[in-house]
Amino acid sequence: MTFELGYFWHYYSVIIDKNEEDFNDLDPIEDLQNEYNRIISNIDCYAPTNGKKSTKSFIRFQQNSVVRLIKLIELRLTSADKLRESEETILNRLLELSEKLIDHLIDFHATYFDFNQKISQTRARRIATIKLKDTQAMIAIFQNLGAEEELTNTLENILMESGGTFSKIRYEKKLAKYFNDNFKSIKDHRDVKNILLKVGFDHPDFMSYYYKEIRNSSLKERSITQQYRQIISTKKELEQLLPSGKKLFDKPSKKMKQQIIIFLDAELEFLKELDFITSELINAGILNANYKVSLSVKQLAFYVFLNVECGIITEQKAKKIHEYVIANVGTTEKDEISEKSFKNAYYVHAPEDIKKIIEKLGKMLATAQNYY
Repeated sequence: MTFELGYFWHYYSVIIDKNEEDFNDLDPIEDLQNEYNRIISNIDCYAPTNGKKSTKSFIRFQQNSVVRLIKLIELRLTSADKLRESEETILNRLLELSEKLIDHLIDFHATYFDFNQKISQTRARRIATIKLKDTQAMIAIFQNLGAEEELTNTLENILMESGGTFSKIRYEKKLAKYFNDNFKSIKDHRDVKNILLKVGFDHPDFMSYYYKEIRNSSLKERSITQQYRQIISTKKELEQLLPSGKKLFDKPSKKMKQQIIIFLDAELEFLKELDFITSELINAGILNANYKVSLSVKQLAFYVFLNVECGIITEQKAKKIHEYVIANVGTTEKDEISEKSFKNAYYVHAPEDIKKIIEKLGKMLATAQNYY
């Protein structure tokens, strides 16, 4: 296998060895450009064509050679041992052309390029400005859509991480373009999370945030049944989420969704066990299922309605009020109230039920008067 970087390595070695005679014998720095052209021509022309394995070995051999040279040049440029201006100029030019070689391998031989290799410090600095601009644009979109501050902060910290691999840099570049092309279709902050799932944004910090959001959303529900229903709904939405159609995104997205579904299934199993334990405690008389009132379902619904109308209950969302009552209150008619029957009675009030509540409230007022 031909080693194409001999000329570049010769320049580097002469500077490192500090042999003045050899340094003076170096070809003019302008010749490095000609050598660069020769290298890329040879790589393109002589890359094996007798099988993917041999082509891959050839390209990665050249890639590893360039990466090693870049690391050594960066190390020498940042060392305490001061360089002469002419030496520094040559090393910087070698560094520039070596990075261009990497760019060429990515552009023309991406199939065989090792994207899992770490990028150089030089490349990290070069893309920092572009990265900052792309990140700020995406975060601005999220904020305008009302995304939670914790989510935007998490994403910003992830996207602004320095260094990384070629794979990470390629992914972030494609991600910025994808958001730029699709941001008009994003309607609210929920779409932000769905798009991050579609593009396989599987950074551990985002996954941790996502799991926490699922748990918090579940805990807001009033009963185990409602929590179970909430997680089932989340799982269904996830399974129905369409792929992006981009090969770079769809593979990690599929793996990411599988991980989340495993998490959701574990949460469902936990709720099943919790429900079983709760039932056992209730049956043993250790835990009360709910408290009972001496009213019918219709009378209870009207009584709750009056509490809302008079400002005693300050919750404005009727659905939440209904869910709480259904989960925690039993009546003289039945231990468990159906959502449909309570909802209907909450909005439609029969005269006999109103009369019954007036009687109850009259007794309450009379009792209160005795304490005045």
